[in-house]
Amino acid sequence: MSSVAGRDSSADRLDVGDSFAKSMKPASRHSAAASQIWLDGEVLSCACPDCGAPMSIRLWLALAECRMCGAQVELTEEQERQAQELLANRESVGAPTARREAPNTAWTQPVRPPLPRPDLKPLPILGAPGVKPAPAPKLIAEVLVAEPVREAPLRAEPVRTEPPPSVPVPRLQASVLPQPPRLPRRSKTVAAAQEAAWRFPWELVIACLASALVNMLIIIFLGLLLYPMPERPRVMIIEAQVMPDDGGGPKGAAVVVKTLKKDPLGPQPISPIVAKPDIGKKLQERALPQADLADLRKKVEESALANLPISAAAGVGSPTAGTLLAGRDPRVRSRLLNIEGGNDRSEIAVAMGLRWLAKHQNSDGSWSLDNFHRAAECRGQCVDIGVPSDTAGTGLALLPFLGAGYTHRVDCEYKTEVQRGLDWLVANQADSGSLMGDRVFGNTGMYAHGQATMALCEAYALTHDSKLRIPAQKAVDFIVEAQHSAGGWRYYPGQSGDTSVVGWQLMALRSAKMGGLTVPEKTFRSSNGFLKSVQESDTQGRFSYMPQSRATETMTAEGLLCRLYSGWRSDFPPLLHGADWLLKNHLPEANDSNMYYWYYATQAMHHIGGERWKKWNERMRPLLIELQDKEGHQLGSWKPEGNHDLMGGRLYMTSLAVCTLEVYYRHLPIYKNEALVGDGK
Repeated sequence: MSSVAGRDSSADRLDVGDSFAKSMKPASRHSAAASQIWLDGEVLSCACPDCGAPMSIRLWLALAECRMCGAQVELTEEQERQAQELLANRESVGAPTARREAPNTAWTQPVRPPLPRPDLKPLPILGAPGVKPAPAPKLIAEVLVAEPVREAPLRAEPVRTEPPPSVPVPRLQASVLPQPPRLPRRSKTVAAAQEAAWRFPWELVIACLASALVNMLIIIFLGLLLYPMPERPRVMIIEAQVMPDDGGGPKGAAVVVKTLKKDPLGPQPISPIVAKPDIGKKLQERALPQADLADLRKKVEESALANLPISAAAGVGSPTAGTLLAGRDPRVRSRLLNIEGGNDRSEIAVAMGLRWLAKHQNSDGSWSLDNFHRAAECRGQCVDIGVPSDTAGTGLALLPFLGAGYTHRVDCEYKTEVQRGLDWLVANQADSGSLMGDRVFGNTGMYAHGQATMALCEAYALTHDSKLRIPAQKAVDFIVEAQHSAGGWRYYPGQSGDTSVVGWQLMALRSAKMGGLTVPEKTFRSSNGFLKSVQESDTQGRFSYMPQSRATETMTAEGLLCRLYSGWRSDFPPLLHGADWLLKNHLPEANDSNMYYWYYATQAMHHIGGERWKKWNERMRPLLIELQDKEGHQLGSWKPEGNHDLMGGRLYMTSLAVCTLEVYYRHLPIYKNEALVGDGK
């Protein structure tokens, strides 16, 4: 508090004059207070015992401080009471009490004009702690004080009792403010108003939501009135029929898509597909009498084979290769569909899959495992891309078209797509015959070559187009040269084999034999040696990925198919043992997708026939139909799920799925149906 006193005395000395201040004795602190107290306007004052100048009394500190010399005097309790009474009397009268003047002979120095005062800040005075309040109403004083110049030392000296000198003294500006009144107690009306204020925001939110809902309903209603309702999708009917040409020969494939403008089922809403596949319902399959089988064989020999110019010699231990492709003829295909376990739903799925593949062909005629979604009709609408490979994508996409009998030499729906795909493969074949392609991902080189070679060989076998003979033969020669000395093939030419790559090369070579191309018998015999090295034992028809490794269901299915084409009869015990192991432990499951395994196992079971084929087909066919996408731009395709399927992507998955559903006529059973293929001896 001494700093506050120092500010007052310093300011007063500036107002009165430095000459008088220097003539005064140093201020001292006294134990006795001034003898008389008065109100100087609104400020309590008393006379300084040292210099006689007026002293400002700070009642809350019980302290008086000289405005001139800085002396400080402590007030007694009596003087404090007297000062409080003065303040109380002034408040009760309502006007400030006049200052009592006391003569002071010492206050004779001339007063200098007031100097510019520093900026003053208000200091609220609330009263000293520990001082009992006077009975008068409480006052709050706001005193304007100058910025501090120095701290005045506290001095204790005797207090004079004579009256203060009657000398005009500069005064500090002060204002006394009344104490703010106490707030009244909260009434019931106020409480209700406050509660209403809290409820108002929630009521406003509810009102806004209700208004928005009403406006939205009005907009929807107006939209229904102003805009016409979209037409119901046209009905697409897919049926199997023969389209003969002028000469009576087959003109195209069995699947024909028709679009009707009117809904034949009436006002009932239906999907663009004729009927949604019912997985739990089994269609009753018609049995074909033996007389019809004989008649069918005659038609195959006289008409179908005339359109499929296949006359190659048999492979090792296998029946005539030409008859294996005869089921793709339109006049044979519809009959075989029922004989071998297919139905209308499987044919609808095939037609939808082929249509999806046609929409995702690149502008240059190729298909890509990783860029199919960039085709003109897709433009990124499809997902699930695979590894980079254009030759593998083109070869895999051509196989289901060829499997359904669509070629580039007859007037059919996909003639242009097949022609452009074959032209791209021929144009991108290396001088060595390699079809591995420039965009090879990791270890996919020989995979891509085997799949593309298989497509070229099947196209040549179905049409005998002379433009395809040399490219197909060069691709076959590349496989022969790439074989390892132990009889296998792997990722690149000359590597020791694995069953996965071997399967694609052998299927390509068998397709070449069907078309009459040259394949050394030594190549087949050597491959049999490799297959024996990956067989679990001579009596167990289970196969592994590489020699000395564990047998798996995928490699067993691929190994069994290769063995069937190399001469194992359908009743050979190791073959049946391997098939029974697959049926018992590895039937297809929707939550364990493995299209690679399903593709090879379906072909192997089809050639084995009998109850084993029936059991497998009853699980495989409805499962594939169920997993096919039924809506959106991806309609007709299959989503990859398993590890190997994810690497191939959606185009790979769709191609193998369609080929699997074409198994009923894509390759005729090697030994089972003698009425169709003749004696296999």
